[in-house]
Amino acid sequence: MITATKKLIGSLLGKILIIIIILPFLFWGMGDVFRGGNQNILVKIDNQNISTQEFLNSLNRRNIDRTQIKNDKIFNDLLSELITSKIVSLEIENFGIKISPNALKNLIMNDKQFKDNDQFSRTSYEKFLIESGLQAATFEKIIAEQEKKRQLLDNLSEGLVVPDFLVQTEYRKENQTKELEFIDLNEIYNKFVLAENDRKELFEKNKDLFLEEYKTINYAELSPAKITSKNEYDEVFFKKIEEIENKLFDTNQITQIVKDFNLDLKKLTQVNASKKDIQGNQIDLDDQIFKNIFNFKENEPGVAKISDKYYLIQINNIEKINKNLNDKAVAAAIDRQLKLKNILEVNSEIVGKFSNDRFNAKKYTEYAVDKNVRIQNTIIKNLKDNQYFSDDMIRRVFSFKNNEINLITNNDFSKSYLVKINNTVFNNLSENSDKYDEFKVKALISLSQEIYKSYDLGVNKKYDIEINDRVIQRFKNSL
Repeated sequence: MITATKKLIGSLLGKILIIIIILPFLFWGMGDVFRGGNQNILVKIDNQNISTQEFLNSLNRRNIDRTQIKNDKIFNDLLSELITSKIVSLEIENFGIKISPNALKNLIMNDKQFKDNDQFSRTSYEKFLIESGLQAATFEKIIAEQEKKRQLLDNLSEGLVVPDFLVQTEYRKENQTKELEFIDLNEIYNKFVLAENDRKELFEKNKDLFLEEYKTINYAELSPAKITSKNEYDEVFFKKIEEIENKLFDTNQITQIVKDFNLDLKKLTQVNASKKDIQGNQIDLDDQIFKNIFNFKENEPGVAKISDKYYLIQINNIEKINKNLNDKAVAAAIDRQLKLKNILEVNSEIVGKFSNDRFNAKKYTEYAVDKNVRIQNTIIKNLKDNQYFSDDMIRRVFSFKNNEINLITNNDFSKSYLVKINNTVFNNLSENSDKYDEFKVKALISLSQEIYKSYDLGVNKKYDIEINDRVIQRFKNSL
C-alpha cells in the first residue's frame, strides 16, 4: 500500500537498532560453488536453502524493480542481505530467543504513536493499520522479529564492564590539546585560472549529462469531503482510497476517477525540478507537495500521502531538453569540475611526496616556500574548537602523532590542509565529571562493536555457505 513504508518508519520499527542488527556478512569464505542439487536454489546455508522464489518474494515485499538486480553490485548486496537475515534467524533459534504474547502486547501498547493522553489507544492503533495497509498479525510478526534481533545483540554484549582507560580513550578522541602548523591548500587552489577552451572541451565531452527534465503532471486532492461527503479520515475514506487504487490498476488513467468524484483537477505543464516552467516562470505550489508530485513515476497513476493529505497523481509526459554552456547552472557545474580536477592534481602531488620521499619538517617548509603560501600556527583543544577545521577534520587531527605531517580534506574538498603536529597534551576526564557517563556509553558502544565484529567472524566460520553461480546467472538472464 502507498503509506505502508512511510508509516512503519517512526513506529516501533524505527526505534529498534535495525542497522546494527544487519551484521555485515560477506561472500568471502563462503565455501566452493556447489554443483548439482535443486536447480532453483541460489544459496545453501548448512541445511537451509534460499530459492529463486524466496529471493523474488523479498524483492516484491520491498517493491524493487526486477530489472535493477541485473546490476551485479545491486544483486550481490540484496542476496548478501538475504543471507544475513537467514543466518540471524538461525542464530536467534540457536540462542532460544522467543517473544511471548504478553511481551509483544507490551511492546505495542507502550509505543507513543499509539497513545492518547498517555494511554494506549486502540483507535490510533487500528487507524495506523488501515493507513499502512497491514493486517494486525503481519505487523505484530514484524515487531516480534525485530525484538528477537535486538535481544540477540543484547545477549552478545550482556554484562560488559567498561574499564576507566576505555572511557579516557573515548574522551581523548574528542578532547586533547594539539599544537600544530598548517598550510591552507586553498591558497594554492585559488591560483588556478579557468581556461575557456577547457570549459568548452569538458562540456562537449559531457553534453548528455546536461539534460533537464520537463514534466506535464495532472493531480487532484482526495479530500474526505469529496470522497465520502464527510470531513473525517475514517475507515470508509480509506476503503474508498483502496478502491481508487484498484481502479487505477485497471484503467491506468485518472480521468474517470476525477469525473466520478468531481475532483478539482490541476495541471502543471512542462515544469522542471526547480519549480519553473519552460518559460522560466516560478510555479506557485508548496515545496513538499511539488517535490512529491514531480518525483512520481511516468504513466503510472497513483495515490500519494503528502503533508497528511492524499493526492491523485499522473505524469502524462516527460521531455528531456539539452542545456547549453550559457546556462548558469551548467557553467557553474563545469567550473566546479575543473576546479576539482585541479584540487585532485595538487593533492596527488602531495601524496606522491609522502610515498616517494620522506616529507619531513624541512621539506614541509620548502614546499610552502616553493608554492608561495603561508605556514600558519594554531592550537586545538576539542572538536568544537573549529576556527579553521570542521569536526570531522579535527577528529583526524586528534589521531595524528607528534611530528607527523598529513593531508586532511572535508567531504567536498572545499577545505584542504597540510598539517604538521608539533605537540600533544592529553586531557583526562574525572569520574566525578557530569560528562563521565556520556563517554562511558560511547566506550561501551565501541567495545560492543568490537564484539560484534568478532562474532561476525565466528559466524562466518560456523556456517557452511555455498553460492550456486550457475543458478544465479540463469536467474539473471531470465529477468
